[in-house]
Amino acid sequence: MIDAKRMSRKRSGSSTDFMFNFVTPSTQAITFDDACEDFAFDTLFSVITRPLTVNRKYGTMFEFDEKTKPKFLLSSNHPIIGEGFSYEDRQHIVSVGNFYQFHKRELGKSPDQIHGSWLFDDDWGDDNWQEFDSFGAKALHFYLRNGLVGGGSSDTYRLNKLHASVGSPGLTSTLSRFLEEHCDMETYSHAVEGMTDDKERRSLRNYVEASHPGETFTTNQLSTGLSLVAKHYGYRLNVGLKDRPQKRFGPQKRGVNKYVITSASQPFGSMAA
Repeated sequence: MIDAKRMSRKRSGSSTDFMFNFVTPSTQAITFDDACEDFAFDTLFSVITRPLTVNRKYGTMFEFDEKTKPKFLLSSNHPIIGEGFSYEDRQHIVSVGNFYQFHKRELGKSPDQIHGSWLFDDDWGDDNWQEFDSFGAKALHFYLRNGLVGGGSSDTYRLNKLHASVGSPGLTSTLSRFLEEHCDMETYSHAVEGMTDDKERRSLRNYVEASHPGETFTTNQLSTGLSLVAKHYGYRLNVGLKDRPQKRFGPQKRGVNKYVITSASQPFGSMAA
């Protein structure tokens, strides 16, 4: 069991040389427990796909090959941040529902009231343990026969991941409105001298800051957030154009990034039909 709270991006400079200090040649599973909100999943890329080298403080170094190394498990109350195949191909996501939380908060029923006793308490008799062991054996048999089945991120997980990647649910909602209101339009990263009032209203930074007075956003946060929200809700940006087209305004020809927003069903715009 490894405390995953310490593996945050804020502490990316901290040493992980002895992360697997308590792993032995007979270890079969390694659990990264309670991953933090900004868990640095990319630090595990190499150990997931390559042989695992164990460096121990007071012992000899040894290595598992790719076939004999322990299984990796990760538990978290937060979505794992990161986009692309490097992340997706290394994860098998199993979402756990809020059954007990819902019953406790909404209905005032604790687990012992639902089941007639607490799980694994002293009152468990032979029948309880036999039923539990039978379920465990059937689950293991199913896994050995079929491997990992199903899984995948739920709609709730993907939305929570989007909120975390963008920065907040509020900013996600604002970017979604910006995309919806300006679909089939040319928009801009920010307003500059020489723009008409209409073009200023179609400037991303001005639109966001008007919806979030007093808050500050970096240029990268807004551009990355717009791309993530567009992908999630089925919008397309700059289809058929170069990656980051620009448009210039005013006598000084000030350049700003341009975004042409279209829908997934009509990626080249409604006029293309």
